[in-house]
Amino acid sequence: FTIAPKTVGLEWGTETSFEYDGNEHAPTATATGLEAEDSCTVTVSGGQTNWQLQEYTATAASLSNSNYQLPENPTKEFTITKRGITVHAKNQEVNLDGEIATGVDWMEVTSGTLVNGHSISAVTVSTEQPTNAAGTYNGAIVVKDAVIMNGTEDVTQNYYCSYSPGDLTVKKAKAKVTTVPVANDRVYDGLETDLLTG
Repeated sequence: FTIAPKTVGLEWGTETSFEYDGNEHAPTATATGLEAEDSCTVTVSGGQTNWQLQEYTATAASLSNSNYQLPENPTKEFTITKRGITVHAKNQEVNLDGEIATGVDWMEVTSGTLVNGHSISAVTVSTEQPTNAAGTYNGAIVVKDAVIMNGTEDVTQNYYCSYSPGDLTVKKAKAKVTTVPVANDRVYDGLETDLLTG
């Protein structure tokens, strides 16, 4: 006679939503309904790393104990959510009628963190504030369109980027100092010259 394997139940772990961290994730599963003192590990396939709009599906692929078999439709939906960061435009000072500096050196991540090894390779830093009048203009420097790279791989889609503006200070023009030459300070040229006093 043949002893057929027993069909186990599956208890899926409560964690079915994972924030993007560059690692592969999937829900865990535990076999239930085992006979006393038996053990049985469930191997889950379908782990994912990157965010996508739709849900992923994990599958209980195999059991470590041949006395048991998987139930029908041993699947579980799960999601990878975007990693949130805030990119801030640094404050800048410029001379009257000057231009602001642009590029990644003029932004910083002020909330959340990039995954280790990731970096912002490009960003747009701009202002529409004229610089022909001295003063401080709060929130006048705008940052947007950050591009996040993992080596040569663009991973921007895995991040939710919020942006905060920086302040622009236009410095006053320096007063010009004109030096008037002293008339008595002359080089001998053989001509008679009246001494200026006063």
